[in-house]
Amino acid sequence: MEVLNLNEEIANYEEKCEVIDGKIYDMGSASDKHQDISLNTAVTFQEYFKSKKMLCRAIQDFEVHMNNKNLEDYFSPDVSIFCKDDGNITNGKFFGTPRLLIEILSSNRGHDKIMKYIKYAQLGVNEYWIIDQELDIIEQYILVDGRFEPFSVCRYLEANSLKSLSEKQQENYSDEIIVQSFKEPFSIKLADIFDRYSGAKW
Repeated sequence: MEVLNLNEEIANYEEKCEVIDGKIYDMGSASDKHQDISLNTAVTFQEYFKSKKMLCRAIQDFEVHMNNKNLEDYFSPDVSIFCKDDGNITNGKFFGTPRLLIEILSSNRGHDKIMKYIKYAQLGVNEYWIIDQELDIIEQYILVDGRFEPFSVCRYLEANSLKSLSEKQQENYSDEIIVQSFKEPFSIKLADIFDRYSGAKW
């Protein structure tokens, strides 16, 4: 039987995958809503960076190498947010530690909520968002002393749902999320993530 090394195994792998602790993980296919949210998020960040002339990027499904002890390991987050000082891009791969990583839950929920939650914190990612595409919720975590601490939970509500809330609930409702992993925090409208192209739905 032919014995393949890890790089050969990856080259022969037909599905989108990640390599964590030397093990290949199948990432599966994404739903149309999953892809919409991922694109919306990346575009929203890119537009902000461009408006502020920031040397930062938001890239979807990019191969990210954060483990200096094992460069064969890599992640492919749904959206990676990094700036020029966070690392470098070589041969279409990012080597360094993004300041914010975003995962959209799909069939492998435990992979994002447990394994990546632990790994991203161990590797020094400053901020982690877990987006529930079924509930339109973003769980926001901030790195504190090497561990992620919950910072906020934001839920997007369409106009009709918002009207059904009590007056007090409407007053307390926030339609934005505050990005924390930059020197100057900035806000992003939840609608830009979940409903950016609402007129194009079909």
